[in-house]
Amino acid sequence: MRISRIAAPISVLGPGRRVAMWVQGCTLACPGCASVDTWSTEAGREMSTDEVAGELLRLVDEHGLDGVTVSGGEPFQQAEPVADVLALVRAARPDLDVVVFTGYDAAVARRRSVRLARLVDILVAGRYDRTQPSDRPLVASANQRIVTSDRGAVRLAS
Repeated sequence: MRISRIAAPISVLGPGRRVAMWVQGCTLACPGCASVDTWSTEAGREMSTDEVAGELLRLVDEHGLDGVTVSGGEPFQQAEPVADVLALVRAARPDLDVVVFTGYDAAVARRRSVRLARLVDILVAGRYDRTQPSDRPLVASANQRIVTSDRGAVRLAS
């Protein structure tokens, strides 16, 4: 899979303290995107799903983190490898919550990968639209929706 970067600890891309992974590659190209550097499918670095999961888990343990955030780029354009990584992380640390940012509407994201969608506790869905600014947490533009699992709803409320 193609990865732009992995960073920890992060406290702005989800509840609590987290590790964040930015996948590399996005064809949506939303005007005003804050992560233009993640659009190219040739930039970043190629990593195996085992390498990525290992790095995420190492950082979780090293920093005592609460969850994992996946952004990009577009995670649902690498849905199966992202799902493989999250499944490995969940198997090792079922206590962690998962946040995924996608430019797709939630229904479209789910159609692209039901498996990935089921591994997500908090999905921030919808194309960034710089003409619709938002002051809500996690949502960059007012048209975006937050979809949660039961665990995600509890984490957002705390």
